[in-house]
Amino acid sequence: MPLLTKIFHVVKGELHEENTAEFFNGDVYIVDAGMQIYVWTGSKSTVDERFAGAFISKQMDLERRDFPKLNHVDEGAEPPEFLALLPGTLQIKEGGESGMLVPPPEQPKQVPTLYRFDGETGQTFEVPLKKSSLDGEDSFLLDAGMKIWVWRGSRSSIMEKFDAAKMGRELDQSRAYAPDTEVVEEGSEPDKFWKYFD
Repeated sequence: MPLLTKIFHVVKGELHEENTAEFFNGDVYIVDAGMQIYVWTGSKSTVDERFAGAFISKQMDLERRDFPKLNHVDEGAEPPEFLALLPGTLQIKEGGESGMLVPPPEQPKQVPTLYRFDGETGQTFEVPLKKSSLDGEDSFLLDAGMKIWVWRGSRSSIMEKFDAAKMGRELDQSRAYAPDTEVVEEGSEPDKFWKYFD
């Protein structure tokens, strides 16, 4: 490896000089050979890591008045001139540093649950998730996690319809992953509503 060549590991937007031929497939590396700058991207590297590698390498290029040539190298497509700059044989390992972006919260697995609103007693009951449970005299709420359905029976009272819609809104607002709430009227149910029922 030429004396002027340096190898940097891009970690959370910063450069860590390592000068090793052991690269992680989840990371990005910059090989600085003076008039040649290579940005190596692992097959499992994240979008923010790739952006950081491209941005930093461009800054390095501009600091040298845009004289060096920038080269982008993908894992598995390393040209001979790139490999010749490394201190030994390139070894690619599984894993790497986590990216800068925080992954979204994992959506919980929700067992679909059906609730019935009884206008006479003002109570809510969990009922079997079957078509036969639906009664046009009442309103129901189907909680399917990322989808909340409010089913309103054709003969249900205004209060039952109100309570069902209110519970749907409360469930929606209480969950960080923002489920979609939809109101359906008896007799106008879409096919995707029925897929939850036995």
